[in-house]
Order: sequence, then C-alpha cells, then structure tokens
Amino acid sequence: MNRTLLFVLAMAAVAAAACSGSREAGADAAAVPGVSRDATPAQAPTGNLWLLAFASNLSDSTGASCRYADASGCDIYTVVYDATTGDVSDLRKVAGAAGVGDWFPSLSPDGCWVAHNADSGNNRSAATVTHLATGTTTRVADASRFPDWAPDGASIAWASNAPGAQDLLVAPATADCATGVLTLGARTLVTHESGGSKSGDPDFFPDGRSLSFHIDPGKTTPAQSAVINIDGSGLQPITPNNGMGHTAVRPDGMAIAASSSQAPVIVLIERSGDGWAAPRTILRAGTPASYASYDPRYASCSNIIFYYPAWLDSDHLIYGVGCGESGTPTFTHLFMTDVSTPGATETVDLGSMVEDLAGVAGKDFVTASAIPLPAGYQRGVGSTVAPPLDDGTVYLSFVTHNEEPNIRQPEYLGDQAFYLENREILRQLVELFTARGVAYDFQTDWNFLQAVARYDTPAVMASTGGMNIIQWMASKGVSIDPHAHESKYSYADVAAIIRSLGVEPSGVVGGFLYEPVADADWERFQDGTMRSTAFPSQTWTPTTLWGAATMLHQGNDDLASGVWRPLDAAHFSIDDPNSDLAYIGNCTSSVEGVEALVDDLESGAAPAGGFYTASIFLPQGQFDENTVARAAAMLDRLSDEVAAGSVVFKTLPEVAELWEEDYGAEPSRYVCQ
Repeated sequence: MNRTLLFVLAMAAVAAAACSGSREAGADAAAVPGVSRDATPAQAPTGNLWLLAFASNLSDSTGASCRYADASGCDIYTVVYDATTGDVSDLRKVAGAAGVGDWFPSLSPDGCWVAHNADSGNNRSAATVTHLATGTTTRVADASRFPDWAPDGASIAWASNAPGAQDLLVAPATADCATGVLTLGARTLVTHESGGSKSGDPDFFPDGRSLSFHIDPGKTTPAQSAVINIDGSGLQPITPNNGMGHTAVRPDGMAIAASSSQAPVIVLIERSGDGWAAPRTILRAGTPASYASYDPRYASCSNIIFYYPAWLDSDHLIYGVGCGESGTPTFTHLFMTDVSTPGATETVDLGSMVEDLAGVAGKDFVTASAIPLPAGYQRGVGSTVAPPLDDGTVYLSFVTHNEEPNIRQPEYLGDQAFYLENREILRQLVELFTARGVAYDFQTDWNFLQAVARYDTPAVMASTGGMNIIQWMASKGVSIDPHAHESKYSYADVAAIIRSLGVEPSGVVGGFLYEPVADADWERFQDGTMRSTAFPSQTWTPTTLWGAATMLHQGNDDLASGVWRPLDAAHFSIDDPNSDLAYIGNCTSSVEGVEALVDDLESGAAPAGGFYTASIFLPQGQFDENTVARAAAMLDRLSDEVAAGSVVFKTLPEVAELWEEDYGAEPSRYVCQ
C-alpha cells in the first residue's frame, strides 16, 4: 500500500467490515456531492501518468460479484490514468484464475509486479504476486492475505489468515523484472496476537520501516487502527476501538486515512509531535439519491458507506462508495476527491471512466493500487505502456504438419499413390487459401520432402506451373517451415532438404516439447545457427518457436496467445529480453479457439493492448476428400470477424516481424480457454 497513488475501490474491507461499533462523524466533515461521469478534479494530481491496478468483475458474464463477502468475480486489471487530461487508457487484465477471487492489489514501485489476494472461497486465501509482463504468479504464503509492497520494493508485508490469532509478517524481496523471478527471504513476525485477535491490512510508511494496520480484537470489541515498526517495536493505537479498519499512509508519511465499517466517513489521523492527533473526519458520504446521477442502482440503496481509502498523492484520496440494501452490501464504485482543503470539492468518477473504456456498465470495483509513471516509463522489460497496434486484433495462421511414417500416416516415400493423392489435396487447399487471402504455414518433416524429390516429375508438376509442390507453395506466399521429430533427421537437416528443393526454409521451429521440464528439448535453439549433420555444408538459424507441446499431446499443451521470448525450460512463460528466439502462441489451434479469443477481446476478458495470436491446425497426414470443404467452412465461420478486422491473416514469420517492428517486441501472453 504506500502506493504513491492508490486508488481505492471498494466494497467493505475484509478487516473493517468484520468489525462492530460506531462513531459519530465530527462537524468538520466535508460532504461529498453527487457525482457524474464527466467530473474532473479541482486540482490535478502531481505528475501526469499513473498506472492503476484494481479488482473488478469487468469481464464477468455469469453474474459473479466483486465486493466484500463475495469476491468470486474479482480479477485484477490495470489502466493508465492521465491526471492532466483526466482520461484513462490501456486497460489490461493482468490476473484472474477460474474459481479464484483476485483482489486487494498492491503495485510494486517499479511497475513490474502486483501483489494481491487469491481467494478460493471458504475463507481460503493466499497472498500472491503476479509479474505483469508475463502473468507468472508466485505465492507469498499459504493462509495469508493483504500483501503490500514497501515503497523501495525491497520487502513485502502481509497478514496471516490461519484459524486463531492472525499476525503481520514481513520478508525481504528480490524481484527481477527481466526474468519474472521473485525470491523472498526469511520472514519476520511483526505482531504477536493471541486468542482470536487479528492484525490485518498492513500499509508501509515511506521509509519502509513501519506499518499502519488494523487490530480486530474479536466480535465483542470493535476494531481500531494502529502503527508499528516492522521489528515489532513501537506499537501504538491511533484510533479508539470504534470500528476503524482499513488504513492508508499518506505519501508524505505525516498522516493516515482510515475508513469505518459502521459510519459513512473517512477520517484523517495526523502526526502530532512524537504521537498522533485525534482522528478528524475529512469525508462524509451523501445520501444514496445523490449518487443516482452516476448509477441508477444507487437509488435503491438504503445506506452508503466508504471503503478502502488510498492516496493518489498527499492531496487526493481515492476510495470506494458502497451501496447497502437492507443492510447487505451489493456493489461499490470508485471515486477520487481532493481533500487538501475543507469543504465540498469536485469528485472524479474513476469507476465510470474505466467502464466507459471497457464498454460495460454496472460493474463492481473493490480495492486498488497505483504508482506514478515517469517519462519514458516502460512496462516490464522491453515494453511500452501503450503499444501502437490497434486493440482487438487476432493474428491468425493456418498450420499443417506432415510426419515421419507412423500408424496414423502412411509413408509418403514408400507409397506413391498416397503421396500423389495427398499432394493434390494440398494443392487445392493452397488454391483455396490464395483465393481467400489466408496466411498458411506448411510445416514439413523429411519423409514428404523426399517424396517430392522422387515423385514430382514433369508430368506431376504440370498442375503446379512446372514447379515442385514446395516451390509452387512458396510462390503463393506459403511459409515453408521445418518440422522434425528428429528420429532420423534434425531440424537443421530438414531445413537443408527444403533448401535442396529450391526453397529457402523459414526460421520457424514447427513444434517441440516444452513440458514436463525434464522432456523439454527447445533450449538448444537459443544458441543460434545450427549445422546439419546429414549435410555438413548446410546451416540453419532458428528464429521463432511455435507449437509448445507435450509427448504425444497427452499433457498440458500450451494454449497461450501472444508472443514472448521464453527464458528457459523451467520458466517457459517468462520473457527474456536478451533472447533472440521468440515464441508465437497458437491459442487452442482450432476455429472455436479463435472465436472464443475474439469474444474475450470484445468483452474485455482479454486485456486491451495485448498482442494476440492464434492458429488453426490441420494434420496433413489425415487429408481426405472433405479436407478442402472443411477448411472453407472454417473460413465461412470467421468471415464476419475477418470483415470487421478482428481477425487478420499472417504467416508465422509475418507475425514475428509485426511483433518486433510495430509492437516494440513487448512480451504479451494470454491463456485461451
């Protein structure tokens, strides 16, 4: 939490809402006026661009909520907020697993990571850290929640969530943005609760040496806010036991904002000498009706309450405005107000700005975090905040494989009739693709190639303009990619055989084992140029990986869409900016997968601003008289998406070039369902 800019969302803090007790707001409370979608802050926050992380059910279509007591629909998103123009952009979904509520985000100060709760229901939670560039997650601890980055990024604090007493813990963190590897050192127990008392919701002070937090003594005693040093010394309550829960340390370290589960107020506790002054109310909620101009759902609320305050800078507070109906919280929205001076001020409707960007309405927002983006800031390593490509495009390649002889495929070289029949279907398929503007990667092993050399006589080549089938396909714009099982010939050998037929092979590695790690066979391609052993004068340089699979496709074949440079066998999904070997994700390799990916982009389930790829795979060894018709039917299914520009055909080498030149080689990875 000491988020230089924190934007608070929220539907009742877990800690605050569990508390009981009440406290009347003071007369110095500043009323919050009715809000509107086009409101702007009276005073722009210091700086220009901010990276905001928040939890929401933006892409949920099942009716799942994202609020206190029901985080089942929560996923973590980021958006860039321009404090000068008041606009938001670059909306991305960065964390969200099926059956898990991801909320309470805390951005690392370098913008590479977000820590958050991963709740799986029944009060089971795990503090988790997600690498924004790759989506790789690291569990901080079991039975834990409320992870918070220190302002220098050198440590993480969290709260235990095991039965019985619950405490705060802190551990040093070594976080390598380039590799996506997070390592935590020895943990230190900060608080020492007993019985059923609970410490929670830690928020670092600017120096990283102390925390604000809440103490919940149990159901019979209301909670209170407190501060403590990370070595366990200096415990000091800063509010009475009046239900104050979630706290947010002001960026200057001289004040703490806190919200109550019992009263619609946010209070400020300021430093006074060596101690803390009495809390004073700085925001009081208006009536439910005063918020109906923003969202008509507020008109049916019986009460309004503030949740999870957080600081944008030392003047601007971000917070959630929750709706209660007959005592039950139903939704929360996100706002920001200048609290630097007493009295009513203009309020920014952050939640609606995000909804407008996503093209949705009536969504929940609960818990958030933010950091300032310096000039020239790059998201992750080798990445930009806003790639120049249009959002919502899927780059699609048709891919076929022929294989070494096996029980499902006759031998091309030993069965001329089978070869010629297969060749003719292949020719018709290429004619279809050419007529429909479809990009096609022909990935071939050695057996078919040797059959071409033997059986493509002048009479046979009459149907392909006097060229062998490989030359003819290349003349039609087909990418000829090596595909080798390597029981007889290596990838470099297959590339040499392609070259012997008059075509320069692409640098695409057309299929490889990546999982389990013990079986992974692709790291050798990172070494660059390879020499053929069967044809020693020939070399080949792999540039692109495609088709990350398991043995006989019996395991978890990779289903990612996007492009990145895998780090190593144990960290395949982590981008290595120092590598020249890119991997192009194939999604599910089916037309259904392409349709689902387009739907995810349109609904916002797939983060905006990503680089999206997919393939449709056809096994060449199983071509039959209906193959061309089936391919035509697939193209007909996608005709609307193609016409709308949602699907654009590219060969794999073209995809790699587009990713490097137009997308700035930003790692992008989204797992298709």
